[in-house]
Amino acid sequence: MEDDEWQQQLWHQQEHAQALPPLQRVELKPRPGRPKGEPARAVSLLEIPRQRQFQKPQGEGQNKEQRSHEAKREEGMEEEFEEGGDVEEGEEEVVTVFLIHGAMATWRQFMRLLPSLSRYFRVVCFDAYGCGESPKPAGVDGSAFSTDELFEDLKEVYDRFKGKGGNILVGHSFGSSQVMRLAECVQQREGGPGQSQHQHQHQHHHQPHQPSQYEHHAGALVRGAMHPPFSFPSSSSSILGLVLLASAYHVPDGGNPIFTLPLPVLNLIKPIISQVFKSKAIDAHAPSSVWKEQARGNQGNPMYIVKAFYRHLRWATIETIHSLACPCEVVHGETDGIIPLYQGRALAANLLKANFHVFRETGHQVMQERPAETAALIIAAATKWSRARRRAGGKEGRWKRTMLTGKMVEEVEISFPQRIAKEEEEDEQEEEEHAEERVERSEGDKVT
Repeated sequence: MEDDEWQQQLWHQQEHAQALPPLQRVELKPRPGRPKGEPARAVSLLEIPRQRQFQKPQGEGQNKEQRSHEAKREEGMEEEFEEGGDVEEGEEEVVTVFLIHGAMATWRQFMRLLPSLSRYFRVVCFDAYGCGESPKPAGVDGSAFSTDELFEDLKEVYDRFKGKGGNILVGHSFGSSQVMRLAECVQQREGGPGQSQHQHQHQHHHQPHQPSQYEHHAGALVRGAMHPPFSFPSSSSSILGLVLLASAYHVPDGGNPIFTLPLPVLNLIKPIISQVFKSKAIDAHAPSSVWKEQARGNQGNPMYIVKAFYRHLRWATIETIHSLACPCEVVHGETDGIIPLYQGRALAANLLKANFHVFRETGHQVMQERPAETAALIIAAATKWSRARRRAGGKEGRWKRTMLTGKMVEEVEISFPQRIAKEEEEDEQEEEEHAEERVERSEGDKVT
């Protein structure tokens, strides 16, 4: 994991500030049905072209063997995305990664991922309306900060900034719900697989489980939720896949009931709310800098916006979750006290194509507590999805479903390079088998 000094440099943007492009103020289109006189909506957005030189300096504590292994992995990734490049240089086939933050948060929570991700991808992240450095107008109707309005903002940002080389949506917590809704919308709009025969059979024989009383037992949500194999999305889809961090299968409307309290009371107990969040969201083993970053990102959020946001909170529906045709990586912290681990496991079990990963000694802020592992997972997933799409060539491929939990936790946390190498070896073997089959068929045709 990156050392605290590097993390602080990222947050304060000291040397790193020169490499980051300036923030953009993106004005959003007027939306019909909003009250007259309401301020124009806008978001603060960061767009980073792919830049291979943007990387973390080698740490002195890294031994020779570790550096060698990392160099080999990086070399493999460079080769995998060699067809991409810096968008500003005119190469449009680079993969774009969208980083979507959680409830009342900021894109800066993804800062620790930027050095790694921007070496392979174009990266787009922004502060939602009312959050971070985006406008926080006072005196507007609370529905301006509703889930539906924020989702319309996300759709517009995606349409304006999506890349031609494919897009990966990374969502954290509430952001993962918005990402799933966006994937369903894009899937329907681009004429994706939609209601395939497999999906129809699945929905007919396996009715989605609607949790009651916000169940606290994983088995009740996961039991009977295995699905038949599904086809890989068409190569015409603009979304390669989703990475869902600290996500959930079901969250009650309206969020935590505490936000129904009067605004003066909420302002009074705001420090207590922050302290409770810290104790539940961040693992005890996390560096102190993680909480400093978290607190710094939330300090500027007015409580009237927070209250309005949670009053209108709506999670992605069960139907949306079951309809998603794109591959997903579901990542959860073992000690997450905001969204319990069983929720992530239930989500992965009810998605059509998903891998499930658990990070040990990690809470809710997965990308801040485990930045190296999270970045490696995103890069590995993008490698796999890009390769699968190229191999399919527009034809249907098959999806391998795996669950990584329990005894596999250490492998997920510690041994990503070995796991990536193993997957690449399996892919090469599969390619060789297909090549042999083609040769045999060709020779059989000649004999006939």
